[in-house]
Amino acid sequence: MADRYESMRDDPTYELEAEENSHYAQLLERLRVNDLQAVQAKAARERIN
Repeated sequence: MADRYESMRDDPTYELEAEENSHYAQLLERLRVNDLQAVQAKAARERIN
């Protein structure tokens, strides 16, 4: 199993994929935060009305 990961690290595309995945993770986190903020804003508006 360790051998498989060793060869992955030697592959130049592995680093690119890892970087791309971290970008996706950041995007997903931002979307999640935006969704949370939208839900909180809606709840606040409903409390006011």
